[in-house]
Amino acid sequence: VMHTPPVTVAPDLSVSEFVERVLDRHRQTGFPVAREGRLYGVLSLEKLKELPREAWASTTVGEVMLPVDDSLFVTARASVEHAAMKLRASRLSHLAVIDGDGLLVGHLSHADLTLAAKSQAPRQRA
Repeated sequence: VMHTPPVTVAPDLSVSEFVERVLDRHRQTGFPVAREGRLYGVLSLEKLKELPREAWASTTVGEVMLPVDDSLFVTARASVEHAAMKLRASRLSHLAVIDGDGLLVGHLSHADLTLAAKSQAPRQRA
């Protein structure tokens, strides 16, 4: 169901580098912020819009990311139902997925869950 491997950004990357190197190639609304597989937070494009363009070169991703908390991720063993419930309650449209050791292994969006639900729905016979 999830996107793997996730597109991640380092917390020390400048916002201008993020926009030039990452955002131009990966169109999504949020990006896990990680280093060596450890989740530090999530960079939300909605939050990034609040930062004036002239501050992009001097501001790091780590300074504008949402710091990691329970609302930003699910474990890889979580059920689709649990992930959907958590995603509905989230202020973001995506969740990071971590394994049992706390390492980032994927990225999950509303669209991913919608596709999973459609593929699990019983097929109607004509």
